[in-house]
Amino acid sequence: MWRLNGKFLRKRGIKNSVIFDLTSLSPEEIEGAFDSEFYKHLIGPFKQTLSTKKLHIASSAHYTMGGVRINEKCETKVEGLYAAGEVASGIHGANRLGGNALTEIIVFGAIAGRQAAQYAKHSKFGVIEREHASKGERMFQELRNKVKPKKTNPSVIKEDVKSIISKFCRPVRSKEGLKFALEELEQIERNASFMFADNPKQIGEAIEADSMLLLAKLVANSALERKESRGSHYRIDYPQTDDENWLKNIVIANENGRARVRYEPICKGTS
Repeated sequence: MWRLNGKFLRKRGIKNSVIFDLTSLSPEEIEGAFDSEFYKHLIGPFKQTLSTKKLHIASSAHYTMGGVRINEKCETKVEGLYAAGEVASGIHGANRLGGNALTEIIVFGAIAGRQAAQYAKHSKFGVIEREHASKGERMFQELRNKVKPKKTNPSVIKEDVKSIISKFCRPVRSKEGLKFALEELEQIERNASFMFADNPKQIGEAIEADSMLLLAKLVANSALERKESRGSHYRIDYPQTDDENWLKNIVIANENGRARVRYEPICKGTS
């Protein structure tokens, strides 16, 4: 349980869901209620279950507003690394409609592919520096062999991060909730120092858990920084859009091993 403003909040489970109740219908009636072949195939396998059990439906995150910065060639700041699609930022501005992923693939995937091919054509094979390889080796050995006072499964860290982000970093946010989320993420990060990995799958999960923690902290800090409401970012303590002060991008960059925040003007398109 979490405690915020004297109220206890559920740490697991979905509280604010919509009940989807088809229990008054037979399996045949349920399947026949959907005209689209897509929905027939989607609902069909579950028609027996839907006729006897109610479903709890809640919103879920399908896209991260923001991401890796790219230019018109889909280049990133890392030489030879190109990004396209949902990992890249700045394509849709402050909002993004569901279903646009295919458009991104067709347009930016093609650009990134062509540019990466041209880069590879005129480049020599890269060399992995021993320092980076040693760092990776040390990380794997630490996950597998280090004696720790307690052991934390990477999957637990991942679930804890998901729970915090789902509760406090949804589209509707507040200063109080975001600060609370950051405090909880700090505690999760401390627990993450006890992660272990007994097999290759857990090593992958541990790496993913670390990345999820980093991203969660960046999202929460950026949301706390932006003192306005814009697109899918709604602050209940700053409900208005403020173009005078906040018509700009929040950019977080790694500078000497620390996350630094800076602001950059938006790139306005031309007609």
